[in-house]
Amino acid sequence: MNFLIIGDVVGKSGVEKLQKELPNLIKKNNIDFCIVNGENSANGKGLRKQEYDKIKACGADVITMGNHVYYRKEMASEYINFKDLLIPANITNLNGNNNVVKEKNDKKEGKTDPKGTSIEERPFKPEDRSEFGHWEGDTIVGSTNIKNSGAVFTLVERKTRFQITIKCENRKALTIYKAVKKIKRKYPELKDYNLKDIFKSITFDNGVEFSKWEDIEKYLKTKCYFAHPYSSCERGSNENGNKLLRIFLPKSCNINEYDDDYVMNANDLINTKIRKILGYKSSLDLFMIELDKLTQLTT
Repeated sequence: MNFLIIGDVVGKSGVEKLQKELPNLIKKNNIDFCIVNGENSANGKGLRKQEYDKIKACGADVITMGNHVYYRKEMASEYINFKDLLIPANITNLNGNNNVVKEKNDKKEGKTDPKGTSIEERPFKPEDRSEFGHWEGDTIVGSTNIKNSGAVFTLVERKTRFQITIKCENRKALTIYKAVKKIKRKYPELKDYNLKDIFKSITFDNGVEFSKWEDIEKYLKTKCYFAHPYSSCERGSNENGNKLLRIFLPKSCNINEYDDDYVMNANDLINTKIRKILGYKSSLDLFMIELDKLTQLTT
């Protein structure tokens, strides 16, 4: 099966170019399924409704913009598994600002390809939360309209939903690795424990900020896994924690304008929140119970 993925389609000129070339590309290359990215990643400006209609009329089966995915209803049942779509047999890029259609090597890793071990090799299923010590990791950033708007590194323990947050100046790989090395200092309740007993595994998204995953594995004596691209549901606890943190750090803010205490206090409120899913207990309560269990095992 041949797939066609169209790069950022920008503005009216991009749509017009797509109208001219897409039908021929589909026919010429015997394309079975076509995905079009309808957003300019450089400035975040998307397409208007009428432009989406024009793209769909050209033969696109899936149109994406940011976190939104539009697909033809008749295709949904057969092509709902997006991790399969991202391993195409034939990838072509068509940019509205570029008159050249370029073929990409399908063996070349892109920015969203897993950097290390895939989540498929993780020894437990996403719904299995029976064992303590398995975490999900991500970063949230400040406004894209503000230069150097900062970031927050987040980790959520899957069983207890306990969240660790560390404010960072940016989300470069080295910065995130340094944040990992600050965990014991930021969370003194962990100082009497071996980190390998607390961090049995971490499942990250595919951001380039986690490209030092091997160093993270060595420091924490843990195992790092990577979720499939565009599959935030595989890190559901982490995504939910990020949403709660966004109450205090909205997407429009400059995170670097907030001090460490503000971020830590916001996280404390999240960890002490009573939750129905936790049997009307807080994440902190359950996390401390698990630490007590570790203490009993070592005495």
